[in-house]
Amino acid sequence: MITHQIVYSWFTYKNIISDTVINDYTYFKIDDGNLIRSGDNTIYSYDDSKESIYFNFNVKVGDVVSFENRDLKVTELKIENIFGENVQKITVSNQFSSSDTLISYSFTKKYGIYSSLFKISGSSSRYYLAGAIIDSVAFGRL
Repeated sequence: MITHQIVYSWFTYKNIISDTVINDYTYFKIDDGNLIRSGDNTIYSYDDSKESIYFNFNVKVGDVVSFENRDLKVTELKIENIFGENVQKITVSNQFSSSDTLISYSFTKKYGIYSSLFKISGSSSRYYLAGAIIDSVAFGRL
């Protein structure tokens, strides 16, 4: 039984609902229909009969990564205490390429997207990971 659930602020959540094998790789099906798998330091997605890199954790500050069809620069790598455990957090943003729009994401290898920030023409939205259930173990606030 698959027991992974990620809970974000504003009561948004993502569940792994099943898994499937495609081309000898096991992909997890997320409740929004996305198929993802992990390998070494990379998360892959499968869509339209092809695999692509969703996020690569093997980065350094200054690298440019593609995430959700946006080129974002790695702006910070730091160890942060999240839910009582020190984990590496990677922050990427477009802060160097746009004057009126800021898009920023922070990732951890254990939890995936940890936070996101969207500022567009003076309006902003920020989301944080509130909690997760991984292998029946609860982390954070659920």
